Amino acid sequence: MILRPLKEPVAHLIIGTPENWSRHVLLWNLAADPQNGPHTNNDGRPLGSGAIMLDAETVVRNLAHYTAAHASRFVPPGSVRIASTAAPDALPHVAFLTPQKRPVLSIPTEQESTFSVRFQGKDATASLPAGAVARYVW
Repeated sequence: MILRPLKEPVAHLIIGTPENWSRHVLLWNLAADPQNGPHTNNDGRPLGSGAIMLDAETVVRNLAHYTAAHASRFVPPGSVRIASTAAPDALPHVAFLTPQKRPVLSIPTEQESTFSVRFQGKDATASLPAGAVARYVW
């Protein structure tokens, strides 16, 4: 199985949903059969399938698995969405505060990008290649 980059599902699900102040991000289902069922059409997006595919003794991790794993590695249960601001042409992003009171910023890129992040009066410049997903934790 060839996995598409995480940037699209992260931008759509992990950033887009909380960016609109949703309190939860849900996947359609946890496991799918070899025909990828049950599933939704979901406009052709890859997250309409399960996080894993089960076929007898075989388990295949799908893109939804890696998307959820990447997000949950840095944004544990109990984290809350916090406000973040940016210029109108800025990269999509979303910020969280973990239960340990650590801010986390998530950014996916469409193209190679160099940008600045300001937090508590301090600036940092970062560069990401096209199709990257990054999390910044303070």
